[in-house]
Amino acid sequence: PSNVIRISNCAFENNMSDFLGGGALAMSGGGTLTVEYCTFTNNAVVADPSSGSGTGGAISIDYYSSGSVPVSGNATVSNCVFSNNTVTAGFATSGGAIGLRASHSAQSPAFYTKIEKNRFVNNSAGPSTSGGEGGAIAVSSSFPVDIQYNSFSGNTIDAGVKEALSIRKFGDGAVTATNNWWSCNTNPQADGTCSERARIIGTVGGGTLATSPWLML
Repeated sequence: PSNVIRISNCAFENNMSDFLGGGALAMSGGGTLTVEYCTFTNNAVVADPSSGSGTGGAISIDYYSSGSVPVSGNATVSNCVFSNNTVTAGFATSGGAIGLRASHSAQSPAFYTKIEKNRFVNNSAGPSTSGGEGGAIAVSSSFPVDIQYNSFSGNTIDAGVKEALSIRKFGDGAVTATNNWWSCNTNPQADGTCSERARIIGTVGGGTLATSPWLML
């Protein structure tokens, strides 16, 4: 839980996981993960087509602790390019490029995530029984998440619905997704106005999503 891992200047191509998440990389538990100046291309999570769930076609970040000693952690993903990463599963799909799940408990009290200065191109969370979430990034977090200075284009869910980012409201965390390029000059949370939408899923909980200001061309 106190591991410190830095991955720099690497290329991850054509990797696959058939269990839960992280087609190329998976972080589970606590510790510190830094991924920078890498490319992630054609990585995939292919879970059980009848009932399985999958998240994080390229990277899965899953913070929790089931032990008796509290663990904290943080993750930073910066200056990377994610292209054509996918999640395929029968029951639920999320985070075509990055899937983040971080849950608060007495043993998992603090976690911070930063995703900045990356490009997300043509990533997808495929059709599933419960519907896809986050063609590029899907977040369910009890803690702060900063997603800034990224560009999104061509990311989809459910085999064609354009969507870059989704967050789960019940996670109670504040997601700040400002100063990003969403392939439009309008609010990505406004229905039907942006080709790369961002949305909150659910009505119960304290999770928030801020997307203003956004970058314009």
